[in-house]
Amino acid sequence: MVKIFLLLGITQVFFIRYVEGLQFSGGVFRKTAEAKMSNGTIVIRAPEMLIGGKDDVVINLRNRETRLKEAGFRCHSYDLAPLLLDKELHITQVKPIVTKSGSTDIVHHMDLFACRSKVDTDIPTNIQERNYWCGTNQFMKTSSCSQMLWVYDKGALTYKFPENAGIRLGKNSGYERILLQTHYLLPKGYKIGSEDGFLDSSGFEILTESQRSTDSHLFAFIDTKMVIPARQDKHHVSVHLSSSELSKIVGNDLKQFGEIKPFAVHLHAHNYATSLWLDHHRNGKKIDEYGALKPFKGYGPDQSFFNLPPNATTIRSGDSLTFNCVYDTSSRQRMIRFGVGHGDEMCGPVVLYMPHSKDHIESNMIETSCSGPGYCRTNPRRLG
Repeated sequence: MVKIFLLLGITQVFFIRYVEGLQFSGGVFRKTAEAKMSNGTIVIRAPEMLIGGKDDVVINLRNRETRLKEAGFRCHSYDLAPLLLDKELHITQVKPIVTKSGSTDIVHHMDLFACRSKVDTDIPTNIQERNYWCGTNQFMKTSSCSQMLWVYDKGALTYKFPENAGIRLGKNSGYERILLQTHYLLPKGYKIGSEDGFLDSSGFEILTESQRSTDSHLFAFIDTKMVIPARQDKHHVSVHLSSSELSKIVGNDLKQFGEIKPFAVHLHAHNYATSLWLDHHRNGKKIDEYGALKPFKGYGPDQSFFNLPPNATTIRSGDSLTFNCVYDTSSRQRMIRFGVGHGDEMCGPVVLYMPHSKDHIESNMIETSCSGPGYCRTNPRRLG
C-alpha cells in the first residue's frame, strides 16, 4: 500500500546506463517530465526507466529468506498549476495505468500524496538517501507533504466517484504539488542483471470536473508491527483505530460538520489473507460493517475501492474502527511479518468519506498497534 518524483521542469535521476529519451551527463539524468491534461483528464506517469537491469539503482530491498534484492521505490513530484490555471476542480475518476513487460507487472503499489512546493528541494540527490527518503515516506515526516490523496494496489480497477463527491484540486486545495510514489516488486526468484530488466512508466489518468457540491477525502491506518504465525489455516489479526487517533486525522472535519459519511473503502492485504472486513464501533459496541471481502482473493480486482451502501453509518466523535484480516499460513514454515516483499503481509483499510474541509492539511495516515478497543500495545503514531 502504504505505502515518487516528476517535476514540471527538470528532475535529476541518478542512473548509470543510457535509456532512450534521457540525457546522460556524468551519471546524472536530466529530463523534463510533464503532467499532461486533455479534455479534463490529467495524466501523471513516471518517466520511463529500466528497473531490474544490470545497472539498476532502484531495487535495494532484500527478501527476508532468499536475500535476493527484489523490491524498491522511486518518487517524482508534479506541479499541476500550469495545467489548472487557477481553476478549482474535483477529481471524479482515477484510472491506474500500469506498464507491463509481456504478462509481467512489477508495480506492487502506487500512491499519490499532497505536497507543498518545498518538496522540490527536499528530494535527496544521493541515490541511497533518495531511496530511503522515498521508501520510508520521509516526505511525510517533514513539512513537504501532508496527506495521502490516492492508493493503487496491484490489480486494482478504475474508481469513479459518486456524482456529488470528489477530491479537490486547485489553489484552494491546500497543496501545490502531487507526489507519485511507486513500489516495485520483481518476480519471485528474479536476479538483478540476469535479464534486461523491465521498462516502466506507470502512473494514473485522473478525470476532473468543475467543482462538485461536496469535497471528499480519505484516511488510512495500518499495523506495521504485525506478526503472523506459520502453519495456521485461520489466523485472525485485528487492527484497531481508537477514537482519539481517529480524531487526529478527521477531527477537523468532525468539528466542522458534526459527522462524516464513509462512501467507499479499499480493504488491503496480500495473498495469504482469505477474508477482510472493517467494523465501526460506538460506545464500545459494533454498529456497522464497512464492507467485507469473504472470501478475499488477494492481488487483482479485490484491491479496488468499492462503494458502501447508502445506509452506511456516519462517523462521529468518540467512534472507533477495527479492521479484520484472516490469514491462511498453512503452507508457511516461518512466521510472516509486515513488509513490501514476497512472503510479507499487510492489514490496513483506506476509507473514502465526505464532507471534507478544504483547509484540513493534517496527516490522514495512522500507524497503530492496537488489536481492539482497550487493547493498545503501544501508543499509535501518525505516519507523518
